[in-house]
Amino acid sequence: MIEFNLYNPVPIGELFKVVPDKSSWEVSEKYVRKGSIWVPNRTKTLNTNEILIPKNEKIASFFGKHSASNHGIYVMFFAEKKTFYVGIAAKYSYKKNGKIIKLKSPEGILKRLRKHRLKCTGSNVWSINHTNTHDNGWRSFAIQRYQEHSEKGEYDVLEDCFISIINFHDPEMYINDDKGILETLENDINYRQDVLDIFGSPYSSFTPFGHSKPNKEPVEWKFNRLDFDF
Repeated sequence: MIEFNLYNPVPIGELFKVVPDKSSWEVSEKYVRKGSIWVPNRTKTLNTNEILIPKNEKIASFFGKHSASNHGIYVMFFAEKKTFYVGIAAKYSYKKNGKIIKLKSPEGILKRLRKHRLKCTGSNVWSINHTNTHDNGWRSFAIQRYQEHSEKGEYDVLEDCFISIINFHDPEMYINDDKGILETLENDINYRQDVLDIFGSPYSSFTPFGHSKPNKEPVEWKFNRLDFDF
């Protein structure tokens, strides 16, 4: 059994200030190639430090670069579409061909969340790849969100997005292949109803946005449900 701390979902606006992207996106060619990646074909109006701004010092500390709570799993629930995305931010290592390989430049949850905020709103800030590996990928998702908000005369500040964070209860126990364990949990959240149910109603009826494969072997997880105390 692997034990985790699971923070119950809260609106993203309770944790971060989401500065709206006010640039227009009226061109027919919504995304363009930039080298080997795809980026939104719109003006850059957001600064890097405006993508997601922690609401206070406690939140900033929780997502601090060297904080244990800044590594693990983040789940983004989108209430309007009743869908969710699971992302991982490992800290230590992964296994490859039976060998333990240390992560050289691990990204924390906050940096990963910021990247996905950009993908959600189709914002052109960093040189990140706005992927669209299936018909309902991030590019399609962002275009639809932009159109819906524009029709209402609003800017998209992810008002329908709820965030949950999952951290190892004792991360030092899993420095060998923490990435592999997190990937296994990611798959179970996507494919096991009993695991998805841990987030509570109404999220247990949401469908996964990302693509992964069901695990071949069952894993027993233990979750300590917590509330963000900010």
